[in-house]
Amino acid sequence: GGQDGNGNYIFEISGQQDTWANTSFAFDPPLEAAPDSCVIAFASNDILSDPATGFEGNFLEIDNITLDGTMFIVPGGDLNTWENQGDYLTPDGWNVFYSPFDVNYEQSMDANEGDYSILLHTLDGFEGDTVVAAVYQGSIDENGLVADIPMIDDAESLEFWYKYEAAGNDNGVVVLLLSQSLTPNEGDLYFLPFTIPNTPDWTMASLDFSGILDSFNPEYYAILAFSSLIPDMEGSPVPGSNLYLDAFEFILGDGACPHDPSLNTNESVILCPNETLDLSTQMWDAYQWYIQLSGFGDPVPVDGETGMDFQIDGSYAGYTVWCETTQDGCTEPTNSIYIDGYVFAPVVIAGDGTTDLCEGETTELSIPGGPYNTYQWQDNGTDIMGADGSTYTVSETGDYTIVVTPMECPNYEMTNGVPVSIDVHPLPTPVITQNGSVLSVTASYASYQWYLDGAMINGATGSSYTASQDAEYYVVVTDEWGCEGTSDAIDVIIDAILDLQKGSFTLFPNPAEDMITLTVADPGSAQNVELVNLMGEVVYSGQILENRTDISLNGFASGVYFCRVQQSGTIHTTRLVVK
Repeated sequence: GGQDGNGNYIFEISGQQDTWANTSFAFDPPLEAAPDSCVIAFASNDILSDPATGFEGNFLEIDNITLDGTMFIVPGGDLNTWENQGDYLTPDGWNVFYSPFDVNYEQSMDANEGDYSILLHTLDGFEGDTVVAAVYQGSIDENGLVADIPMIDDAESLEFWYKYEAAGNDNGVVVLLLSQSLTPNEGDLYFLPFTIPNTPDWTMASLDFSGILDSFNPEYYAILAFSSLIPDMEGSPVPGSNLYLDAFEFILGDGACPHDPSLNTNESVILCPNETLDLSTQMWDAYQWYIQLSGFGDPVPVDGETGMDFQIDGSYAGYTVWCETTQDGCTEPTNSIYIDGYVFAPVVIAGDGTTDLCEGETTELSIPGGPYNTYQWQDNGTDIMGADGSTYTVSETGDYTIVVTPMECPNYEMTNGVPVSIDVHPLPTPVITQNGSVLSVTASYASYQWYLDGAMINGATGSSYTASQDAEYYVVVTDEWGCEGTSDAIDVIIDAILDLQKGSFTLFPNPAEDMITLTVADPGSAQNVELVNLMGEVVYSGQILENRTDISLNGFASGVYFCRVQQSGTIHTTRLVVK
């Protein structure tokens, strides 16, 4: 009873260890009884995670395994009798259907010249179901097995070795599927089954299809093997049947070349737009590389490609590629591989259509495609620090682009190309000037709205406004970009303006801060001007000699003063507010 299931103790080793170090693993919970035997296994990477993880280049060195508490050294503890276990139990180049039973597939003793053969079991499954093991070469789609492996030229039969330990009257089966194209029509497929009866000794089988070659020209094939007959073949699987398979090969006709060329790979590939694949074959007398658009047309020789090497890029996506080789006057093709390529939709920046913003406003740009492996927003071609998400909030003027890398091709950069230009405009700063009771905005704007003591004045939408009462006035303007700006408020005292106007005088601004200007129509009728504070003290006195007199308020305390102007023997008085 181990902590990881009945009889199992699993210990994890983690972290970098550059020197030899002793490691001890305790049996926790402790053993309740002394076991008769044990098995110890090591893996150089973490196979307990789901999915299992591993990094090429990791290695684990192990030596001198002992059991603490005794002087007994584990047999083989210094690793002199250990054997390597392969990654999977099926032969190279074969595929298996999903099964929850690992013992469906097993390495068996070799029957021919090779590394190993395969043993397929028929098992009792869940709830009484019988689980039939199957291996295949080819591809699987929604319609089942697809014949898509290029047929060997001049092949007339398929031979293999087998033996069958049948349970009851069970039979196994091997099927050769032939096709004239990658997109077969009705009548364009040929199934050649071989039923395997109980055979206790290794036996060679031959599937002869030479008789059908006159009317049927197979270009592709697939092979499928079952450990028991399945219901589709009018059989009843029986648990306990074992099918051994080994040494599949095609037998060529008399016209076959003695040399057997092949490519340096037999795996179909998917290329990124910036990737290349170097294909090569062995050294022969002559070469000609061919391509064929999969499912369409005839094979086409590639101009100029008459060497033993051929570099493929993404432009060959959708083509099957092979090399026709010649040795001693006999021409034989290599195996072919299918080239596929990733095609990505153009990168597009989406937004709400805003291209002009007012200061303080923002707009969001986003990428509707993806998800992508990486994102990098740019302004005028320069990376924006920290802008590495699928969205970006714009608050400054700029020409914005995005550079992304697809999940499938992390080294391939894509961009939207034409930048999205956005202008951020400063808010307008209107300034009010006063001439008597007339208030005006000096600059020109798209719209105006005047306010009196914080309330909007209906109809006051021009560039100027004539004040009609004592109040605080300001204006809100809108420029051509729709940006709003508010002026500083100005206090207007209408009584003082009217009183001065009776004597043909104008005093402005009022209220004032640094200086006031007194204008008279007839300087000869005016003698002098005085400013008097609320205590009755004259704080300024001067003569009026010109139409315009500027009076400095420097040093005046904030408050209310009276301006007295003597004209033709009459004194006119008005109130002045100093800020």
